[in-house]
Amino acid sequence: MQDIIYINSINLSKMAVIALCFAIVLMCRKSAISRFDSNCLAFAMLFTLLADVFLVPIFIPVLGVAFFCVVQVLYCARYATARRHLRILPAAVLPGVAAFIFTRDALITIAAVYAALFLMSITFCVMMFAKKRYSAPNRHLMLAGMLLFMLCDICVAIFNSHMILDNVSPALIDGARSAIWLFYVPGQVFLSISGYRFKRAT
Repeated sequence: MQDIIYINSINLSKMAVIALCFAIVLMCRKSAISRFDSNCLAFAMLFTLLADVFLVPIFIPVLGVAFFCVVQVLYCARYATARRHLRILPAAVLPGVAAFIFTRDALITIAAVYAALFLMSITFCVMMFAKKRYSAPNRHLMLAGMLLFMLCDICVAIFNSHMILDNVSPALIDGARSAIWLFYVPGQVFLSISGYRFKRAT
């Protein structure tokens, strides 16, 4: 019983950090890079918080991952260096269709869509960084935040790999579980302050 209370308190503490990140974004709106960037980031943080609620305390994974899909669409819009690039977003449905045909599993289906959207958003972020669409340190915070976000998701995939793979090392699963929040929390902190208009730098 004490272990369960301890785990729940840790999860709630970490979720409180995500709630704080959302609050930071809201408080910095008057000093944001732009209204569009501020709106994308604010809604992305809101849906991140909602996703965490459905993945941790309420535990309805399908809804949690669906909210994270919305998060990645918002980040795609934020980082895309040209509006025409966003025309590729509907293609994210294709991996979901394939996953559903082979598994008939709703969670795996929505996870496949999410993976495709994340691949798009991280690609757009790297392109944004290369083209210096945003000034420093904003673009550095954006890229660092997204890379940590990606590492977190890789750990989540490893942690859940035992559901579809046999003979997965327990040590690997335990290590991945420990690293999830280690990557997730600083990544979200970086993203939450990435929209603040710092003193202009090159």
